[in-house]
Amino acid sequence: EAEFKESMLEKARQFQNFLWEKAYKSQTAAWKKKEQKKQAKMVQLMLAAQKEHLFDEESTFQNTPEFRRLRYTLAAAQVQTVIQNLEADMANLSEKAKEVRRKQQSHQWYLAEVQRLQQRKEELEIHLYILELPDSLYCLPPLHPFRKFVRKLIWNQHFDRLIAFCTAASCILLSLERPGIQPGERLFLDTSNTVLNFIFALEFCAKVIVLSAQSYFQEDWNKLDFLIVCAAMADEIFSRSGLV
Repeated sequence: EAEFKESMLEKARQFQNFLWEKAYKSQTAAWKKKEQKKQAKMVQLMLAAQKEHLFDEESTFQNTPEFRRLRYTLAAAQVQTVIQNLEADMANLSEKAKEVRRKQQSHQWYLAEVQRLQQRKEELEIHLYILELPDSLYCLPPLHPFRKFVRKLIWNQHFDRLIAFCTAASCILLSLERPGIQPGERLFLDTSNTVLNFIFALEFCAKVIVLSAQSYFQEDWNKLDFLIVCAAMADEIFSRSGLV
């Protein structure tokens, strides 16, 4: 990760030099003005990396992929700095709580503050994880509104419960398969399997949108899940076409 961030910063410096060279080589005032605006935006991004909560989500859709990746690299470095500061504050407050406890004084405030900072740290770690994700489908950066909507949907406890219920229902339907099933029961089983397969396929697509294909297939469990979805969809296609 350190090498990746260093390489991204080096690309940022190269990109900055490239923009300056093009600005000076340009002969028209309009082009120079445009390049100067880009340089001003670059300086603002560099300064924003030293502060908290200054990431510009609207600029996600602008400029080149390299420039956009620079924004996320700076934002990730910014969040990492905040996390390190929180860890230092938590350690300091923990030591103060121990000192107060030794003096037989109330230390509940310090413990509550440590708990609050711990919660803040966990939230920032999740935000850092999101910022470091690759672009999804080659066009959706980590903070794209559609990607944020899908992420909010599948990271919901109700969605997890729905998938768990569908998995259990799929196992029950599989246990009901037997020779000589009546037409009415067969229709019910086939329709239920189609609905469940559609839900599992939507789950796969949603996870790829949120995590990106590169991050999704890094987990062995996700690879197995993908194979199961492919097998289910193939069985669905063959069954509907009358091949099996």
